[in-house]
Amino acid sequence: MTHEPSCRHDITVQLARIEGHVRAIKEMNEAGKSYVEVLHQLGAVQAALRKAARMIVDDHVEGCLVDALDRSTGQQAVSDLKQALQIVLR
Repeated sequence: MTHEPSCRHDITVQLARIEGHVRAIKEMNEAGKSYVEVLHQLGAVQAALRKAARMIVDDHVEGCLVDALDRSTGQQAVSDLKQALQIVLR
């Protein structure tokens, strides 16, 4: 099931922030920064990726899933959500 995320702009901003952060980590590595600093920043990127995933799941639950339950197509929406969570929670 696809839908137009109500928070598409916010997700795009979050992903752009992550992209810039990853670029900065690459530069840190190339500049020979300590592995502790690099690992710390990698942890921050992982947290930011989890935040982006939560934003997408939250939007899905608040929009698509609720709408599907109202239209009695909830079983497919629940199945789609379970699949998405399996991907995110690997």
